[in-house]
Amino acid sequence: MHRSPPQRLLAAAAIALLAAACSDRSNPAGPELSASGAAPTADMGACDPAVMECEPYDPNEQPDNPANPYSEPSGASFSYAVAPAGIYTGYTPSSCTSGSDVDWDGVTDACELALAQAFAPGLRIAYEDDVWEPSRGLVGGEYYWGVNQAWVSGEWRLRIAYLPAYYADGGTVSGGFEAHDGDSEYIIEEVAYIPSTGHWELRRVFLSAHCGAPNGLDCQWWAADRWDRYGSYWNGVRRGAPNVWVAEDKHANYYSRWKCGTGSWGVDVCYRHDTVVRFPVTEGFNFGSGAVDLVGTVPGRRGSAFTRPGDAEKLWRTSGKFYGWQLTRDGGATPYGTVLYNHGYGWPSGNFVCVASADRYCSPTASITSHYTDGPFGGFQSRPGTGYQTRIVVQLYHAASAVTVTALDPDYPENWLVAYDAAGNELARTRFGYDGYPGSFTSSQATVQAAGIV
Repeated sequence: MHRSPPQRLLAAAAIALLAAACSDRSNPAGPELSASGAAPTADMGACDPAVMECEPYDPNEQPDNPANPYSEPSGASFSYAVAPAGIYTGYTPSSCTSGSDVDWDGVTDACELALAQAFAPGLRIAYEDDVWEPSRGLVGGEYYWGVNQAWVSGEWRLRIAYLPAYYADGGTVSGGFEAHDGDSEYIIEEVAYIPSTGHWELRRVFLSAHCGAPNGLDCQWWAADRWDRYGSYWNGVRRGAPNVWVAEDKHANYYSRWKCGTGSWGVDVCYRHDTVVRFPVTEGFNFGSGAVDLVGTVPGRRGSAFTRPGDAEKLWRTSGKFYGWQLTRDGGATPYGTVLYNHGYGWPSGNFVCVASADRYCSPTASITSHYTDGPFGGFQSRPGTGYQTRIVVQLYHAASAVTVTALDPDYPENWLVAYDAAGNELARTRFGYDGYPGSFTSSQATVQAAGIV
C-alpha cells in the first residue's frame, strides 16, 4: 500500500492505522493542551488565550521604533523586500529528531541547545529592578530552558520555553505591593522550519503577565506579527529572536514598551528600561521533560547572593509554591511544574493505557485525524458503521519507542500498523491478524518498535 503525501508543511504521521477498525493503544491520542489543562473544543464559543491570540489590534498602539521597517502601525501594508526571515541553524526536522535525546522528548540534545540559543529572547530590563545583579548584568534568576515538539494548525513546530526563575517579585514600583519570594514568569516561543530557505521562523510567543490574576488579560499567545508591527527582534532579524519588555520589579512580559505601559490594568512600569540583554541559554540548565527531569531538586547554581544556602527548588513540582531559593518562604509563586505540564512539556506519569471514547481523547499528548466513536465494539474508527475502513493517522507530540494498537473485529487481511518519524520516513510496520468471519468478534493486538516514532 502506498502512503499518500502528508498534507502539512513537514512530516505527518507518527502512526497510521491502515484500514484498521478500532484501537486501544499505549500512547493515547488527544487534542492540543491548553494552559488551563483542558483540551480546547472545536467550538469554544469564546476565544481562549491559552490556545490562541485573542486581543484585537489597537489602532492607537504605538510601535517601539517608528523608523524600524519591521515596526509598522496597525493597518499598514506589509511588503518586505528584505533577506529571508528567520534564523539558519544548520538543523532540519530530520536532524532535530535523530540522535541523542536524554530527556526522551523526541528532540535531540544538540538541536535543543542550538535552537534555544538561536531564539533566546532579548530582555529589555531596568537596572533599578529590586533583584538586579550588577555582576551578572541581569535581573536575578536561575534561567532554565527546554524544548519540545508541538503540532499547531497542521504544522510541526518546536516549542522553546525560557524560565527566568526569578528569585523574587519586588511588587509594584509605587509601593512594593504584592511582593513575594520567587517569581515563576516564562516566555514560550514556537518556531517552524521553512524548507525553501532552510531557516527556522518564529510563529508565536506566549508571554506570562500576571497569569491567573484578575488583571492577567495579557497572559496569552501573541502572533509574531505583533513584533513585526510594534516590537523588535534581536539584531533586527525578522521572525528571529523576539525582544521582550520585562516590567520592573513585577517581571510581567510584553512585546512592546507601549503594551507594557497600557496592559494589565496599567500596573506595570517599563519607562526606564535602559538595558537589553540576551536570555542566557546555558548548557546544563535544560529542564528536560516530564519523562526525564534533568534538574531534580537543586540549590541555586548561578552563584547569586540572592539565593540562600541550604535552600533548594524542584522545577517540576506541581504542588506547593515556587519560592526562588529563598528560605523565608514569603508568599511564593505558581510552581513551574504546573506551567510546564499545562504547556505540553511533560506527562503526569510515564505510562499510559486508555481507550478513546465519545467524550475522551485519552490524553493531550497526540492528535488524531477525523474519526468516529460509534462502532459496535467501542474504540474509534475512520468511518461510521461496520463497513470498509480507511487509514487513521495519529500524531504524537512526544517521541515514542514503541506503540501498541488493538484492532477490534478485524475480519480481513491487509490491516497494518505503520510507524513514521518526524520527516515522514517509515520506521516499522506490522500486520494485524484476522479471522475471516464477519459477525464473529475477535481482536488482534499489534506493536511497532523503533526510535523516534512521532
